[in-house]
Amino acid sequence: MPVLSLIPAIIGSIIEGAADQATITTPVQSAGPVVGQLRTLPAASQLGEMASASIGVVQINGQMLPLAPGAQIRNEMNMIVMPTTIQKPVPVRYLVDAMGYVSRVWILTPAELAASR
Repeated sequence: MPVLSLIPAIIGSIIEGAADQATITTPVQSAGPVVGQLRTLPAASQLGEMASASIGVVQINGQMLPLAPGAQIRNEMNMIVMPTTIQKPVPVRYLVDAMGYVSRVWILTPAELAASR
């Protein structure tokens, strides 16, 4: 009966694996926002203020501009956000493609805004 002799080995292996995964970790609290890689904005990007955005269009410097298919709006932490999450005017740098559509928007941090001026 070789099968019966394997059962204790299998159970032991399962218990050992569970014990390895049960290590207790303490959460690390951050004193502030995590600073990652600095983002480099294209030299061809334009400075503006984006007042509002909706699906398909953005308002930059008082003009309603169409968004390109696949356009990206990135927040201050360089995360992609939906256009409808922009609720107040924010300083931005943006790129317009050959068709006149806004293809990329970066919401600026205070340091990036100061460097852009």
